[in-house]
Amino acid sequence: MIRARILLLALSTFALAAPAAADGVLQDDTVLPLARPSSGTDLWTTPDELTKISGFQVKPQGICLDEICVPTRADDSKLVLRKANDVRVNAAELARRLGQGVALDEEQRVWSFGPVPATRRSFVELAQAPDFTLRDRTGRTVRLSDFRGKKVVLAVWASWCACRDDVPVWEKLHRELHDQGLEIVTIAEDAEGVAAAAPYIDVAQPTHTALIDPTHSVTAAYGLVNVPTAIWIDETGTIVRLDQGAYPEQRTILGMGFGKSGYSGALRDWVARGAQSPHVRSPQQLAAAQGKRSAAAETADQEFRLGSYFHARGDVDRATLHWERAAELAPDNWNYRRQEWADSSVEATVKFLGRVFGRSVRGIPYYGPIDMPDADEPAKP
Repeated sequence: MIRARILLLALSTFALAAPAAADGVLQDDTVLPLARPSSGTDLWTTPDELTKISGFQVKPQGICLDEICVPTRADDSKLVLRKANDVRVNAAELARRLGQGVALDEEQRVWSFGPVPATRRSFVELAQAPDFTLRDRTGRTVRLSDFRGKKVVLAVWASWCACRDDVPVWEKLHRELHDQGLEIVTIAEDAEGVAAAAPYIDVAQPTHTALIDPTHSVTAAYGLVNVPTAIWIDETGTIVRLDQGAYPEQRTILGMGFGKSGYSGALRDWVARGAQSPHVRSPQQLAAAQGKRSAAAETADQEFRLGSYFHARGDVDRATLHWERAAELAPDNWNYRRQEWADSSVEATVKFLGRVFGRSVRGIPYYGPIDMPDADEPAKP
């Protein structure tokens, strides 16, 4: 008995003395491990680690990224700690001061940081399309900037949406309009990745670029809340339309009509006439339609990203926890809610229809109306 107590005491002492697990920060689909553990809602990093996380650098005038600079004071111990030549920066505190979306899995000490809002001004104010890097079903890496100099339509869909059946329609449009300078890029917002998206991509036998976005990075970068969404981008990389609920053909689903009659005709008109098309929208019009993103929505993006990370590693319970947090923070984001429900088709349908009905009673449509003149007429030269 005495020996057993001594053994238990030794094990307890070892457990208390064991170092805490080091924090890590999501970088794409992997985690960057940090040299020292932190605790609570702080994340103390070296200057080099901070640069890897967010691009910010510690300079004499403050902590800076290009023209963005947060001044530091000697007594600001919440943000910077200096001891001899050892400098530590609280990346979480810096993010809070910048209004940056941050999420943390407290148990695993894995962090996710979103973009600094100030770096998104070119998107919000000038409608410049945020660049991104995704892979197709074969693992080939593609960047949006690869298509600069051409008109591009990003057709965002998901396997858990009836819009999955539109991938062949987008392929048909691509074959028709590609020689006229249009690139159609379909993007599957699917946490299950290739397994979920590939069957619908394969049916289309695509000649267009078909990408898969398991972490919903495009949803976050473009502020999307639903699929399907079509984003029209001109040769300079400027967004000229962003339509949530954009089916290439008008459709009836569960007895309800979806899509805009003549949407494909409008697309043809833009390809033919460019900036002279009546379907082109100015950056100011796009900004007004999108509205300003809330801090909660920015945090929701990072909660969802954590969920996708754990889901990819088979930790379904932890993934669901973060996805539920994302849905609570951004209750109008259907992409986050429906991805969470996607594991059970029956349960997902019940939840989906229940929520659609509840919102319709309050006069809130599933898709907002698409602002577009009558596009049924063929494009005029």
